[in-house]
Amino acid sequence: MSKSSSNNASQSKYSQIARNVTIALWLALVLFIAVVLAHRVIARDVMPQNAATSCSDLPEGILDIEVADSVDNIVIPYFAHTVYFNPSRRVPNATIYLLTAEHTTVPVLRCNNFIKDDSIASCPNAWDYSNSGYDRGHMSPAGDMKWAEKAMNQSFLMTNICPQNHNLNMGSWNRLEIKIRDWAEHFGRVIVATGPIFDYPNGTIGKEVQVAVPTAFFKVIFSPDPANRRMIAFIMSNA
Repeated sequence: MSKSSSNNASQSKYSQIARNVTIALWLALVLFIAVVLAHRVIARDVMPQNAATSCSDLPEGILDIEVADSVDNIVIPYFAHTVYFNPSRRVPNATIYLLTAEHTTVPVLRCNNFIKDDSIASCPNAWDYSNSGYDRGHMSPAGDMKWAEKAMNQSFLMTNICPQNHNLNMGSWNRLEIKIRDWAEHFGRVIVATGPIFDYPNGTIGKEVQVAVPTAFFKVIFSPDPANRRMIAFIMSNA
């Protein structure tokens, strides 16, 4: 082989390597962009497709709760749910939200970051529950807020939390929450109202502030669509 032919072969080889490297770099860049865009679609602070209009045909006020005038109450309209917070007991009177089938399919990671809502002066701190013998029990569950990062984060604000027996929180209460997500998928959407019950004085917990311990909890689940209109309610003892 002549020297010229050898040089041409070497140049061709190097050109092929350069093309392969260039292609690999472009593929890596495209993959990086795809991952970033996918993360933004999953974690963006907006509702999934079609969820933004999922309330438009519901009767006005159906996502409102009436609290008796004799009960201390602050209405907190968060991004994905509304909390009716009791500043005296330092727990919600109730929470309410719409759960759609789309909400159950978007995998935002659980944040597990319980924090005080600094905009509510009477909100307890997460450490008020530490070593209390009770779990930090969600009223609007984190599992129903996995469709948006903002919804997930706000579900961990202490305005949404009650002292809850561990066996209840990890047992029957958890199974009910999972069942409600099944119903949302089956019926397309459900309205969920949740809150504590205080049948009698049950003590308090807290390091800096006193947080009332409920005697029981309720959940009301309503399928609002005319073709599947139905309702069911549960009361579970906090034991």
